[in-house]
Amino acid sequence: MEYDLSDLGERQFEQLTQAVASSMFGSSFHAFGPGPDGGRDGTFEGQFVLDDARWDGYGVLQAKFRNGPSPDPSVGASWLKQQIRGELEQWADVELARVRSGRRPDYLIFATNVRLSAVPGTGGRDVIAKLVSSYASRIGIKDWRVWDHYHLCTLLTRYQDIRAHFGLDTQGDVLTQMRRSLQGRSEVGAGDPRFTMAFRTAFRQAGGRAVIGDPVTSIYHEGPGAVQVFETDEGTTTVLAGILNEPVAVICDEWWNALRSLSPAPQALGGLAGAGFPVASTGVIGQRTVGVRLRGGSWGAGLVDRDPHGSYRWRPEVTYTMTASRDRTTWSSSHDREWLRLRVAHRPALFVPDLIIDAVGRRRLVEALTRSTLPRVVASLLQDRNTMTRTLFAKGTDAPAWKLTSDEYRRNDTRFATYGIRFTDGSDEIAAADLRVQLSDGISDALLLADLRIDAKLMRPLPVLHASEAFEASMLDRVYGNGSIAPRLKTDELFRIWNSAWELADDIALHAFAEQAQTLPAQGQPKLELHLGMLYPYGTSSADRTRLGDVLDFQDLGMLQHPLLDDVAVGVTAPVRLKAEERFVTLTGAVRHFALAYGYLDADSWQPDSQINAY
Repeated sequence: MEYDLSDLGERQFEQLTQAVASSMFGSSFHAFGPGPDGGRDGTFEGQFVLDDARWDGYGVLQAKFRNGPSPDPSVGASWLKQQIRGELEQWADVELARVRSGRRPDYLIFATNVRLSAVPGTGGRDVIAKLVSSYASRIGIKDWRVWDHYHLCTLLTRYQDIRAHFGLDTQGDVLTQMRRSLQGRSEVGAGDPRFTMAFRTAFRQAGGRAVIGDPVTSIYHEGPGAVQVFETDEGTTTVLAGILNEPVAVICDEWWNALRSLSPAPQALGGLAGAGFPVASTGVIGQRTVGVRLRGGSWGAGLVDRDPHGSYRWRPEVTYTMTASRDRTTWSSSHDREWLRLRVAHRPALFVPDLIIDAVGRRRLVEALTRSTLPRVVASLLQDRNTMTRTLFAKGTDAPAWKLTSDEYRRNDTRFATYGIRFTDGSDEIAAADLRVQLSDGISDALLLADLRIDAKLMRPLPVLHASEAFEASMLDRVYGNGSIAPRLKTDELFRIWNSAWELADDIALHAFAEQAQTLPAQGQPKLELHLGMLYPYGTSSADRTRLGDVLDFQDLGMLQHPLLDDVAVGVTAPVRLKAEERFVTLTGAVRHFALAYGYLDADSWQPDSQINAY
């Protein structure tokens, strides 16, 4: 089956390829919107099976749309070869930002509306394959795919929802919908023998015909599973829905329609394909049900709540992962000294098409920044080290205020908002905090980044060199417990900073584009990355570097079993705009997960200071 992809236009074609990739790679796929993309229209990471090949690593999707396709396949192939060569040249150039500040892909997918000839040796497919192969060793590419017009059409036959969203419905699609609407009574569980027994069991357990009526459709497929609709003589509609080899849920039509409408994002990214199917429960999921657990969708496991006003809201289950590298180097720049960096990067996965940061949103953000606890947390940390630094502010004084920032990495316009605070000791900058908000379209959502860097010498242990310093060092050791002149970062201090940075990158940053962010529909799992690491001046030799473990004092987490890397992180999936108490509990779990993963064996019982929420 062929579809007319050339009528889509460049932007719609890009969105179509992202939708297909999202359906194939699930929640591991991340799409990017218009504008500079560093050679990426989407990325994916993990283990996948593609055309019987096993992929394990980081991959990039790049869409290439050609206007006015030529009837001569060689013309399109020549154009595509030039486009792909340009991308490969940039991936091969170690001086470019996409390589220096980003990641080279292990796998590449080029998607195009160009028709490539399959003639062995001289056809477009083999020509492009030879081109990519010639760059593979230079870039480190393990494998690649070219989705040309013919291959994309083949993929689209699997995804009726994507075809419908982009206006590519076939006559067969329309007739199928008509048959479904005109069908009379059917058999329970008819339509797909794989689901027959499970559907019949659910039908009996729900009370059979006396409770949910007769089937008015056969089993059909939607999102991640199978569906059959029932109706009573009085016109009450009930739905049976289930995933293969899982118990079948019984759902009233109100809840079913709500689940199908959870997100206006394209069906491959939203709706049932994203949110998943309800987990079977005792009895019918009916009008009195206030919460339903979902699974099987590309968003991962989650829960849908219904509030007293009849609004439905999806939220993810809280999970932790050590795969947290997507935004490790985002918005990074060069450094003139060693810094200890703490970062929270938040991608809230909200569907916000055509949204901008206008004057009202910017004023709302500026006002919200005055409530940020991060400046006070940083000021307190520096003041605790006042005997070792010449800070201009004394205990009890106000911390510096947030100010608009602007340089090559900090933009302020309708898509970006950047604000910062600088802490000095009178002559030098000793710490800095930054908030960066970046909006794109509804496919790629937004990035909210809270960054803090502290001069590493404030944390670095200094050996006692003179006998006259022995008494002072022993007193400091009693206070700080590390036998050094400068106190290292404590676990509770790390918790305070991450807690305040999380608040900044979640509750406060969202004010830039939404007064009531919790009302925005989801289009995936909100993901946070909590980073802790060292930043070094360019060219610093490994032997001369201060190691991350040298500036940390995590004794309350237990004995470290092996040296820390100089950049560590933990990933968190959690709802947007958590209340302070919820964030406290979730972050406690994140610190434990992080510490155990990096070799602190007593971290499972660690508890933060109960006074931390007082900031």
